[in-house]
Amino acid sequence: MSALRVATALCSAAPTRVAGETALVALVVLTASGLAPTPIGAAQSLVLLSPLATLACAARLRWPEGSLLRRLATEMAVAVVLSLGLALGLLGAAAVLGRPALPNQPGLGFGGLALGIVFVNAPLYATLRVALWLLTLWNRLRRRRLVWELTHTHLTVLAALLLGVDAVLVLLAIRLGAPPHWSRDRRSRPWPC
Repeated sequence: MSALRVATALCSAAPTRVAGETALVALVVLTASGLAPTPIGAAQSLVLLSPLATLACAARLRWPEGSLLRRLATEMAVAVVLSLGLALGLLGAAAVLGRPALPNQPGLGFGGLALGIVFVNAPLYATLRVALWLLTLWNRLRRRRLVWELTHTHLTVLAALLLGVDAVLVLLAIRLGAPPHWSRDRRSRPWPC
């Protein structure tokens, strides 16, 4: 399956369907957090809830129509509304479950945590939407011009080679062991800890 078909299939759902799918992702993570044996495990899964739901929403929501300014305004509004909804849903779910959303964070408060979630999710949503838009644009160029197809092929080969070299280097590092300055002996560390 080509990347264009994947990107087209991903960014094709109506807003109501995307809202349902996002809620389903949130429900699955909430169920997992309710089954967590410790409050810290539940808090970690609750913190993961909003980015996962944001990624699900960003990947499925169809592209807005209209002028460039209207599309940007729509995307920004969706990012903010999604982030606020997830922040309030996350904190409400934590309260219903009787577990703190982030344990041992005195002074942060409900509003501070909600704002933190918004400031994490909105850029995450925007980044994924821009990446999907660039992928769609690149594939459109690639289909229209042979030069872009050749460029794509060269970049794919280069990326595969770099990943292969990277994998070999990681395996060699694992096989040969850690460098001497990573030892557990505190006297050999270059920093005072």
